[in-house]
Amino acid sequence: MDRLPLPRGLIIALLVVAVLLPIGVCVILALAALLQAMGDAIGGRVIGYVAWALGTIWLVDLIALVVAMAVQLLSGEPHRSDLDRRDHAE
Repeated sequence: MDRLPLPRGLIIALLVVAVLLPIGVCVILALAALLQAMGDAIGGRVIGYVAWALGTIWLVDLIALVVAMAVQLLSGEPHRSDLDRRDHAE
């Protein structure tokens, strides 16, 4: 097989989102807490809902990343280390 079943860019994008989205969620949760502490209960609640939505997107991204990696693993592509061992054995 010369081609990978999933584009490498897709897996990289899922990984980047999986790493960066929790940071964004934490910042948005801190903003919600700040708004509520300043007396803006409605703004804090709305921003809190945005944080919940982003948290849900993060969980979906993690599941998609695990599935993508499983598809990649089960595609039958040899690992680069397996190729190296086979080249050195010859």
